[in-house]
Amino acid sequence: MFNPDAVGKSRKSSTTFKVTQESISNFAHAIGESEIINSSVTYSIMISLGPSQALLEENGLDWTRVVHGDQKFQNNRPLHAGDEVTCTSTIET
Repeated sequence: MFNPDAVGKSRKSSTTFKVTQESISNFAHAIGESEIINSSVTYSIMISLGPSQALLEENGLDWTRVVHGDQKFQNNRPLHAGDEVTCTSTIET
């Protein structure tokens, strides 16, 4: 069972994620897009997976009992190859 007291908790990534053209291209290919120069908004999942998974597992999430309903990303600008970014994941509901 998921811990309801976890709502509002956040976790910041412990490392900086370096955006590369190769990772952008691989992501584009994986989602069926042609070669792109800049990342799509959904590329942010590549950065958020680690902190999000750690935060949820720390609070009792059983992935076998999850139906994914929603997620959102707040990017201040498009991500480009060479950018170094961090991520903060928050449990909202």
